[in-house]
Amino acid sequence: MLAYVACFVLWLVIVAMSVAALFVFRETVVPLLSLLVGPTPWTQVIILIGTLLTGMVLVVVALGAEPYLRHGLERGHLMRNFALLAVPLVVACGAGLLIQWLAIAVL
Repeated sequence: MLAYVACFVLWLVIVAMSVAALFVFRETVVPLLSLLVGPTPWTQVIILIGTLLTGMVLVVVALGAEPYLRHGLERGHLMRNFALLAVPLVVACGAGLLIQWLAIAVL
């Protein structure tokens, strides 16, 4: 029973990391587009479409994480499965923050 509680707590961590990744993406795209293409009428459209697509991918990741973690719990690989989900999210957030910092420093 306690193992299933741990599984769902780890799933909530994945959901929180997915939300954080979406916010990092949104805040990274704005200065990056300003740096690369400048202000154009299409900038807002690109940001909205990119945010929508990224959000959809992250929802699929969060929804798919629950059965993936539960299956890992049943096989004794809960932490390995969690790491396989969490590490790419952490790397994506870190890369986004680095890109954001570099884009703002150049502007």
